[in-house]
Amino acid sequence: MSNDFRELNTQSLDKDAALMFSSSMFKVEEFLSKIQETFPHPGYQAFSTALNPKGGIPGSWRDWFSKGIDCEILRTDAKGWKKGKLRIRIAVEFCPDEAEEVTEGIDLLNEQVKSSLDNIRQMQSH
Repeated sequence: MSNDFRELNTQSLDKDAALMFSSSMFKVEEFLSKIQETFPHPGYQAFSTALNPKGGIPGSWRDWFSKGIDCEILRTDAKGWKKGKLRIRIAVEFCPDEAEEVTEGIDLLNEQVKSSLDNIRQMQSH
């Protein structure tokens, strides 16, 4: 088995794609939805507690995982602070035991590039 993990998301898979574990099966859409519903809240509490000594973090956990939180970033190659939003994403990845056909990999890569470009454009418009 390789280490070629790829993100599973509803854009890269058909609507009825499924995941099977040793004793259970889920539609990918349902699995991802449950992760988005359950992981952020307890994780956010631990995240918030860990950052309290530095002044804490603003906003609700829903904002962090959906629309994002207003912030500023200072990059070493930039001139001053740049305003924007910061959002947390949880990724679920899959690595097949056997290599998939090259065309499937190219299609997935094209989707990821398109998604990344959309994210960059969205960040620049804010």
